[in-house]
Amino acid sequence: MCSRLSLIALLAALSLQASAQPPRPRVAADSLRIVWTDVTHFWQAYDRLATARTTADSLAIIDAHYLALASPGLRKYAEAAQATAPDWLRAIRTHRRYLAAIRPAMQAVGRQQAAIRRAARQLRAIYPAAKFPTLYFAVGKFEVGGTAFGDALYIGAELKCASSQPPLAEIRPELRSSVSAVSAVSTACIHEIIHGQQQLLDCRTNLEGALKEGAAEYLAFRLTGRLGAPAAFAYAKQHEAAVRRRFAEQADQPIAARWFVAAPDAATGEPGALGYVVGFRICEAYYAQAADKKQALRQLVALDNVGPLLAAGRRYLALP
Repeated sequence: MCSRLSLIALLAALSLQASAQPPRPRVAADSLRIVWTDVTHFWQAYDRLATARTTADSLAIIDAHYLALASPGLRKYAEAAQATAPDWLRAIRTHRRYLAAIRPAMQAVGRQQAAIRRAARQLRAIYPAAKFPTLYFAVGKFEVGGTAFGDALYIGAELKCASSQPPLAEIRPELRSSVSAVSAVSTACIHEIIHGQQQLLDCRTNLEGALKEGAAEYLAFRLTGRLGAPAAFAYAKQHEAAVRRRFAEQADQPIAARWFVAAPDAATGEPGALGYVVGFRICEAYYAQAADKKQALRQLVALDNVGPLLAAGRRYLALP
């Protein structure tokens, strides 16, 4: 999939955009670079906005004190999103209460380094060939939680470094399920890092998409103990047979965003990202049935031979 941020509603929850990325340099897990200077600069610029008398003053502050100091990750995001200072000013003005509520949590993102590095070491233990990008935490325009740009992994701190129960009224409904607490950010990071190892790049069907997302979700859960889409899993636990049946009917059809985006279904009220749950369950069953557990984990990370996983998926879905 294309990684252009014009497909924001899909990119916020679906990480199939990893294709067409150049190889990442091999970096030791303990040497993983985690950069959050953009978060610091954002709040410095935010505080300076109180001194602005005109919109022009506000735009100048954002340009000089945030965008001009941007890390490579933030620069790549801004370029892909075709975003400039007016976009950030609009985002700030329309999310005042939310930003005020999550500020302490977001500014504490540096405290999550140990958890992120621990998960990275565990990933390297099960997959020694793992390659790690540089992680860049920055404040975007409330549109994407995480996306890869070559050897840079951009994390939208405004969505992935929130407080535990933030006020969501200002967040667009289709993005509310993407908001998660900073305490869970290691899960979001390792999920995206796993996508960077996967060799299944060109997903054409819902089943392939579920395997790609489900493998990253399953492994991230094993490594961090947290789910990235808890609402979807809670719903699927109560309606597993119905979810499985509906997905089976569309398993071989072209990828449908409704299975992977975080937005709930307006007609039924179902949470989004149920394709993640289906893929998770397939990978969980594949691992449980594997004779060689270490090889099974390596296969789930790399997705370089998806035939057995596709067969497991068809069995789970009771498909011929």
